[in-house]
Amino acid sequence: MNRMGRQKVLVDPLAIRAPPFLRASAIGNTTLTGEGDPMAKPRTPTKKARVSGAIIKDPGRHKNRSEPANPAPIGPPYKGMTAAQVRVWKECATNMPWLNAAHRLILRQVCILAARMDTGEDLSVSSTHALSAMLSKLGATPTDESKVSHPQDEQYHDERFFH
Repeated sequence: MNRMGRQKVLVDPLAIRAPPFLRASAIGNTTLTGEGDPMAKPRTPTKKARVSGAIIKDPGRHKNRSEPANPAPIGPPYKGMTAAQVRVWKECATNMPWLNAAHRLILRQVCILAARMDTGEDLSVSSTHALSAMLSKLGATPTDESKVSHPQDEQYHDERFFH
C-alpha cells in the first residue's frame, strides 16, 4: 500500500507492447530507445574530403559524386560588416580553404556571432550553440579539424620562392 492507502499495481514493462506507430518496423530500424542503426552521417563535401585525406582512405565513396568542377570562391566579406566581423571572415577563409560562395550566408552568421564574442559581448547559451552548430556545418570544429591531415612542410610551403 502507498501513502494514499491504495494498493500498488506492479506492471511488467516487458508485457506492454508499444503501439504500432512506435515499433521499429514503422520507424525504420531505429526505436525511441536508441536501439537499432544510428542515423547516417551527413556527406562530406569533396573539397573537404580531399583536404582531410578521406578520398585516399575510401576512394569509392567519392567516385560518382557530381559537384561543380570550379565553384565560385568565397569572395570578399559583405559590405555592411564591421571591422571585427571582417577579421573573422578573413580568418575563416584562410583556415578553411574548402569554403566557396555557397557558404557565404552561413559564414556571415558565424562572423556576426564570433565578432560579438571577440569584442567581449555576452553571448546567450542559444547563440553559443548556434555558433557551434554553424562551425560544425562549415567543418571548422576541433573534431573536424583533427580529421584534416596537415603535411609537415605546409608551414614553409612558400620558402621555395625565397631561395
